[in-house]
Amino acid sequence: MLLDEFNQIHEELLHFLLPYHKILCQENIWPKEYNFTSPNISFQLIKNICENEKYFIKNLNRSDILKYLMFIYTITSFLYIFAYCSLQTAIHHIENIIVQNMKYVCIDQECGKPLFDLLTKTHQKFENILHPKILHIKQMFVDFFDKRRRLIGTIRQISEPKFLLLVQYESIELLHDIERGLSSIIELRSYVYDKQINITRDELNDLLMYNNMIIIRTRQISSIIITRPKRLTLIIEYEYGEQIPQWYRFCQQQFISYLAYKTILPSFIAPDEELIEIIEKTSSPIMKDEPSILPTIILARPLVDNFKLLRTLECRHDISIITRDYHLLSIPIDKQPDILIDSITSMLIFDLNTKLDINLVQHKIQSMTLHSCRIHIAILTSGSIPDFILSTYITPITQLAKQIQEHEANIDIQIKSFSSLEEFANHVAQLVQQDSTLKYVLTPTPSWNEKMLLRRCSSLNSISAQLILQRLKNVDLSTVNLDILLSQCPEIPMIYLKTFLSDMHKST
Repeated sequence: MLLDEFNQIHEELLHFLLPYHKILCQENIWPKEYNFTSPNISFQLIKNICENEKYFIKNLNRSDILKYLMFIYTITSFLYIFAYCSLQTAIHHIENIIVQNMKYVCIDQECGKPLFDLLTKTHQKFENILHPKILHIKQMFVDFFDKRRRLIGTIRQISEPKFLLLVQYESIELLHDIERGLSSIIELRSYVYDKQINITRDELNDLLMYNNMIIIRTRQISSIIITRPKRLTLIIEYEYGEQIPQWYRFCQQQFISYLAYKTILPSFIAPDEELIEIIEKTSSPIMKDEPSILPTIILARPLVDNFKLLRTLECRHDISIITRDYHLLSIPIDKQPDILIDSITSMLIFDLNTKLDINLVQHKIQSMTLHSCRIHIAILTSGSIPDFILSTYITPITQLAKQIQEHEANIDIQIKSFSSLEEFANHVAQLVQQDSTLKYVLTPTPSWNEKMLLRRCSSLNSISAQLILQRLKNVDLSTVNLDILLSQCPEIPMIYLKTFLSDMHKST
């Protein structure tokens, strides 16, 4: 067992120190009330002896005493860091210790050979072995993604998992060691936050756009900046701090899965004691049998290139986004919306900062009524466009909307202008959340059948086409009757289903 190997090397290194500790006790240099496994005592004694020229040593050479203390300090520090962190971090720490303490004591090659040989042996033994914590985390993620892959086989769309790994230890090497230890898991896109300043809310949201694992020092992040906690699947504390249980409480309140590790140094008297204890304070399981499905909207291809819009919708409002490039699908782009919110709600976006043809604008609005009975028209301005220019576009659009609603009672058209993209994105989020009970399971890429329906049937949009394909997957759509359609797809108004049947019969 790996833990047994860690305990064995721990005991072996401490046995190496016993003779030196015995000498220090005989000389009354080592305080009897303190165990020699604490690195703080040896370091303090080194400082006291070096800074006090009158420090009394009875029988031994002053330099020998300092070397013995340095042996103890080096080994106990190494074991302490090795237990909490990784071999690479511990070795780096020891190199720093030796360099930093040269002003107090310099261990020559001959005198230090037993110590260096032992550390070299340890390095060779554990060089390619993951620390038990990292190994356990890695295996947990392997199992998680294995289960998720099987689940994706039955459910086409589940929200992407996001993870936060918090590290109390200050060494940036440890953060990178953890990242390297998990790098073989292709589904994990880890980011090490290696800045000295605290992370901000916007930084965290931006990083979670492109990464699904953030590794960060505990002191550099506060739960206050996590404005959309539902996006987080799991929070891991690499070293659990009982005196600061804020993350455990946060996960309990927000129903986020939580896992913490507590390091227990092996007792020198009872070396069989385990090195690592896993504190499973899990407030919800890491993978639910019924995964949460975020509200999903469909964006036409050009809008996907707008990073600010995507960040606001996905990171701040828990909205999943999939895309359709109607041009590549050979579907007239003037017959499909810029944003499809649900099976009957379309949104068109007109930017007054670009040249608009009012006739094309009116034609596109008219086309939306073929498959959507709720139509939202967004007019984007820079905030500095004069009112008279704004009215030259809004007036004919308003007149057309009034005419359509007078002739077709089931159509509702709303027109609104926005001076900033963030204001517009917040409005989209409000529309999505108004109908949050309906969460569609949509395919990220269009199937051949969806393309076929969109080309044949003007009364369908991408969501209504997918609903029909999902609900009637074992039914011949060319012969299906209206009653079955109405019972299986109640979200789609009858007028659109009738047109759908008519279009299907024409093409057979």
